[in-house]
Formats: sequence, C-alpha cells, structure tokens
Amino acid sequence: MDSIVGLQIYILAFLMLVTIFIKMETEMINRLMPNRLFKFYILSALALLLLDVLSLVLDGYPGQTVRIGMIVLNMLLMIGCMVPMIVYLCYLASYSHGNTQRIRKLLPFCATLWILNAALVATSPFTRLYFYLDAANVYQRGGGMVLLAGFYLILLFIGTVLIFLDRKRVAKKDAILLYLPLFLPIVGFFVQIVTVGLYTTSIGVSLSILIMFLTTQSKLIKIDYLTGLYNRRQLDGYLRTRLHGIGAEQRFAGIMLDIDHFKKINDDFGHIVGDRAIEMTGSILKGFFKKNEFIARYAGDEFVILFELEEGESLEQKAKKLQKQFALFNDRGKEPFRLEVSLGYAIYEKGDGMNADGFLRQLDRLMYIDKMSKKEKKEQAPQPVTV
Repeated sequence: MDSIVGLQIYILAFLMLVTIFIKMETEMINRLMPNRLFKFYILSALALLLLDVLSLVLDGYPGQTVRIGMIVLNMLLMIGCMVPMIVYLCYLASYSHGNTQRIRKLLPFCATLWILNAALVATSPFTRLYFYLDAANVYQRGGGMVLLAGFYLILLFIGTVLIFLDRKRVAKKDAILLYLPLFLPIVGFFVQIVTVGLYTTSIGVSLSILIMFLTTQSKLIKIDYLTGLYNRRQLDGYLRTRLHGIGAEQRFAGIMLDIDHFKKINDDFGHIVGDRAIEMTGSILKGFFKKNEFIARYAGDEFVILFELEEGESLEQKAKKLQKQFALFNDRGKEPFRLEVSLGYAIYEKGDGMNADGFLRQLDRLMYIDKMSKKEKKEQAPQPVTV
C-alpha cells in the first residue's frame, strides 16, 4: 500500500471523525461524564490523524528544514499516540458509575506510563530507539518500538480489568461492545508494526470510535440523559414485553419511588442542585440493584424498578433495605440536601389480569398512600413547646 492510498485512508478517517463530532455537538446530550470523555477521545484521534497526514506528506522530501519538521512531527506522534487509549480507559472507568472517582484513581498510573514513554521518545533523535530518518529523509522504525507495544499491552490489561470489575453492572452484550474499541486500535497498531506500508492503526481507532458512536446513539433513544437510567419510553416497552411473555408460574416485583419535598430542594438551592438530587437518587438505585434489574426514571423525580426477588426475601424487606441506603446517604452529609423517598411496591403475577398501565397505576397509588401516611404522622406528632 503506497503513500497515496495511505493518505486517502487518513482523509476518509478524518472526515468520518469530524462528522461524528459535529453530530455529537448538535444532537447528543453531553452532561454525562462518559459522553464528555468520548468527545475528547475523538478530538485526540483527530489531532493524531493530522500529525500522521503531515508526516506522510513530508516523508522523503529533501532539506534540513523538512528533516527537523519530520523529527518534531514523529516525536509528537509517539508522545501522543497513547492519549486516545488513556482517554478510553477513563471512559471505561466512568461508564457504569458516571462520576470521576475511579478516573482520579486511574490517571496517576496512566500518567506515569505516558511520561515514561515521552522520556523515551525524547531520546529517539539521538538513540534511534523508536524511529529515525535515513539520508533521504524517509521515516524508519527503530528497534525500540517493542517498548511502545509493551505500553499498549499494559493499557489493554488495565482496560480488561476495568470491564471485568464492572461485570455485575454491565450486561454481557454491552461488555463485548466495550471490548471492541479496546482491542481494535491495538490490533491495528501491531499489524502496522509488523507490516510496513499498512496504515491500520488509524483504521482501528476510527472503527472503534464509529462503534462507540453507534452504540451511544442507540442508547440515547432509551436512556435518561440526567441519570443514565432507562427513560419512560423504554420502561413502557420493557414492561409490555415482560407482561406479554411472562410464564404462568412466573412473577416479578415492582417499586415506584418519589423524592419527598423535591420542590423545596429546588426552591431552597436552585434547579441545578435539584438536578443533582435526581442524579444522586439514580446513583443510589444503581448501586443497590443488580445489573439485570430494570431501573428507569419515570417522570420528574419519580423512578420505577422492576426486578426478581431473591430466594426467601420479601418485597417489604427489599423496600426497607432500599430506604436504609437513602438514610446512609443522608448520614454522610456530603450534599446540602437530604434525600427522603416514598415507595409504592407490589408483586405482579400473570393471573392478576392486570396490564402494564394498570400495574404502574397500582404502584403509583401505593406510593401516594406511603407519602400521605408520612405526612399524617408528621402532622400528628407533638409539636415542640416554645416558652
């Protein structure tokens, strides 16, 4: 494959990434941490593509100025080549949690690898470790490229561990889609190392971004942008499918949850903090329920969870355990607001003859009863006597 074909591949990849980035800017909700990292992943890949194109165009041109330019370009490429991979690891670290805690733990180690690689790149003009230019200003690989390959393998291992740690939170089919963007750039890198003239690294990165974009776009149709939970549309579809296919002996549980005094949170602290309260409620629910249990933001500050009860566990016990999670959140006192919730819960069995809307109305009615019961208890409680 000659340089003209390579240049065409780079241009096509560049245009595809620019198109994806523009579409994200105009259509995608970017509040969630994984989406913001995905955008940065695209930007870092675009920067490397530009450097690659410039290096390919200048390769073999005579002159000392071109020689210096080629050295600088290839040094920047070697220093920056790990950046998209590190950004993707951060994407994996925040994928199922949506926050920055795991990223803070990951970055120091990744930064150490990046600095070590950058130091080795800095020696290449003198040691020919990673690359060198021959007398005709043509790029040649150095014997030390195996070190860069080693860095990639370490990053691959880290990514594999991150996906493994989230195995309880991420469905199997989603885990496979997370692995593909991890492997494709590395496979492309190794193929390009062993086969001179192939430009498979850029193909691997571009394909990984395309897969991530298509996956993300698919999820945006059914995901609530604020919490990362399923939305009302997906809940309706899932519940109808579940009721249609349920066996005669099967049953499942449902909980509807509403944040108490949510209007007061908005009035006292503003709508940004109110959004934070909804986000934290979603995080508590994701941490409490298993990955195969369906959690959706129903409307406003209301949530619905559909799940199977464990052997020997009652629905009332499950609801009490959930309430304890919100009590623990309040005890930590990390937010200016308290999260108190009202719950409506019931068991659905096929013999009940209830449709999807009827089951949701039942949960809503029971939740309202719980809310009114707490309000009555508060009103009936003895008031403190002021002297």
